Amino acid sequence: MSRRLIANTIGWLGIVCSLAFWVWIVIFSHLPVHQRGAWMRFDLGVSNVWPALWIAGFLLPLVAAAIGSRRWIFVAALPIVSCAAAVMVLSRIRP
Repeated sequence: MSRRLIANTIGWLGIVCSLAFWVWIVIFSHLPVHQRGAWMRFDLGVSNVWPALWIAGFLLPLVAAAIGSRRWIFVAALPIVSCAAAVMVLSRIRP
């Protein structure tokens, strides 16, 4: 496999890790009304799953930038923005 393909695969995996929280929110927002409170469970029973995904979402584009295209460095900002947005949303919802 070429270095470019490996770098792109790692970079896209970083994007998926960065946006996984929002995919989870969309899935839970389509639940019936009596079950919607379940999406506010930030940890899903595993207390470090979302921070670990955001850290992976930060590190994977950096690895992709080191291997291939330097443009992946800009993608490393996505998990930071995603985490900040999630904190803002959850702080407004939770009392």
